[in-house]
Amino acid sequence: ESMLVPIDEWWDTVMSLLTHDKYLEGLRTARPAQLCYRGPNPMNWNKAMLDDVPLHVVADPSMDIMLLEMNNLTTFPHNLARLTSLTELWLSHNRIHTIDPEPLAAMTCLELLSL
Repeated sequence: ESMLVPIDEWWDTVMSLLTHDKYLEGLRTARPAQLCYRGPNPMNWNKAMLDDVPLHVVADPSMDIMLLEMNNLTTFPHNLARLTSLTELWLSHNRIHTIDPEPLAAMTCLELLSL
């Protein structure tokens, strides 16, 4: 007896599990950067209600991924320039209207900037 399942049925089953299981639901909405281990864990400050980025958040210059989405940031945080190894910076769903290019220039490893 064959154990093969048509891809449509398999995908529907997976999506149903991801939608109805609270633990697995996070996997459905997670970004690949949050699912793959690529060195140190990303600094996750999503939904932290930050108006600015405190110094202890940027204390480790070797951090490579910073998640700051869904906060109350209105300007691009200048102290992020301390994170010289940062490759991904997630800032979407904030209130940032203008960006000073100076701190970005210091972030020479940055490959992804999500606004």
